[in-house]
Amino acid sequence: MDVLAPGRDRYWADPHVVPGSQGLLVLVEEYIYKNRRGRIAMLRLTETGQVAEVRTVLELECHLSYPSVFEFSKALYMVPESRELGRVDAYKCTSYPWGWEYAATLLHDVRACDSSIVQYQARWCLFTTISEHEWLTPRDSLHLFFAEDPLHGPWRPHPQNPIACSAYNSRPAGQPFVSGGRLYRPSQDCSKGYGYGVRLMEVTTMTEERFEEREVAFLEPTWPESAVATHTLALDEHRVVVDVMRWLPRLNPAFLGKIGDWLGSRSRE
Repeated sequence: MDVLAPGRDRYWADPHVVPGSQGLLVLVEEYIYKNRRGRIAMLRLTETGQVAEVRTVLELECHLSYPSVFEFSKALYMVPESRELGRVDAYKCTSYPWGWEYAATLLHDVRACDSSIVQYQARWCLFTTISEHEWLTPRDSLHLFFAEDPLHGPWRPHPQNPIACSAYNSRPAGQPFVSGGRLYRPSQDCSKGYGYGVRLMEVTTMTEERFEEREVAFLEPTWPESAVATHTLALDEHRVVVDVMRWLPRLNPAFLGKIGDWLGSRSRE
């Protein structure tokens, strides 16, 4: 198991493995602390799982995160979260893998988070959490849309929307995927705080009228020991990538060691 860690001036989150890259290309949110804003970066990994190269591939005058990806008509597209803009946009990879350009707006006039697109049963599905008001949290209200064409739509809302309203399993936690003919949807468990864990949901019924799902697995932040949250799951046939939030001492370890020595000497006096 390899650990991919940036410098202390930023963090990486929301990993999404690029299709067809054999798990060697991973899109992430790269949050720069001094800017208080996220952008989308691409990690190129070595065969042994080390970071070989990092490049910014999309940066706007707003916070960007959750770079969901899908393939359509032999092209690669990314749908980052851009909630501040009030819409859901798709970007096309025009120069593989680093060059991305605006392609289409999928949803207008909506404050959506973590939009995830997957093709299932000859139909395109878009899962996203939506805040009806700016001050409302987007964690608990999951909406589903259908379309025959993911770029031009139109995207039709499911009549059951919101299809889930729970801090335990509503917000998307990674790209939905099909395995053994069944559709699975990673979801965030925010019941103990934002992005505490990942609950894997199996979609058991999805028609134009009905939607049902059930939990089949739960990923908790048990590794490493300092982990306190893990909220995005990305995978293909080659790799599994998860993000982990952990507590790290802000003081220099050598300085902490000196404090420990001093306390030990005081206890012996």
